Amino acid sequence: MTPEKQSIMISYIIFGVLWYITHSIGMRKLFQRSGESAALAFVPLWREVVLFKLVWKKKNMGLIWLATFVLGNGMYFGGASSKIQILGWLGLVLILVSVYLWIRKSYKESRAYNVGNGTAVGLVFMNMIFTIYLAFNKNAEYKGAQA
Repeated sequence: MTPEKQSIMISYIIFGVLWYITHSIGMRKLFQRSGESAALAFVPLWREVVLFKLVWKKKNMGLIWLATFVLGNGMYFGGASSKIQILGWLGLVLILVSVYLWIRKSYKESRAYNVGNGTAVGLVFMNMIFTIYLAFNKNAEYKGAQA
């Protein structure tokens, strides 16, 4: 590996670790506010499942999101590497379903924490920043899953 590639790799690793720590701190605060175990905020995919449970009335939507996300990525990359085109297309459809569910979760998250549509848009496009904003916003009170 060239020194240039090595320095780029180190920069990506540092950015990823800082992103993970910052997002985990925000999720921990949100979980504390809602009465959920704060330790779950440090498990990357499972914390999204828990957040789905907190903000969505249908309690199994987090597992449905996780299944579409994992299966979609597996099928997409499996189809690409094995050159089975239908598998790749089905994987892409599942990935799009998981993205749709995640966007709906962001809207429901803004409703559950009693903030407006601007925060919902921020949660979709700049999730880590708006998770921190939501976590430390004194006016964002957890109201529970909204319809």
